[in-house]
Amino acid sequence: MWISRAGTLAGGALLALALCACSPDAPEPAPTPTTYAIDKADLSAPEPADICRTRNAAFLRDVLLQISAVLPPGSRGLDFRQFRVDEADDKGTWTATVGFQVALPGEPAQAMRAVASFDPEDCTTGGMVGL
Repeated sequence: MWISRAGTLAGGALLALALCACSPDAPEPAPTPTTYAIDKADLSAPEPADICRTRNAAFLRDVLLQISAVLPPGSRGLDFRQFRVDEADDKGTWTATVGFQVALPGEPAQAMRAVASFDPEDCTTGGMVGL
């Protein structure tokens, strides 16, 4: 039986891949996130540990831009603290809460929260309402 040089090289490459995949030094695949929660400390992690930022890297930026758009002009220093999702209530509505700190015009920085409806299927939020 004759095996071509290309066949020999392809077989060698497959064997090398198989050995690498089984190697104890091979990096473990990142676990699939199971939470929607995001804390400020999570922002410095090399990989997101939450569902929404895993699906869309710009998710949190987009939420914070949505909040910034409704703050009074002259507000400064929007500082993200946390993002939480409350699972569906008896009406089937999911709710997202964003904790942040911001200085409103003429005032010192203060902790605030914004709440919106949340769709867990595609990680979209409705219009934010301040608390």
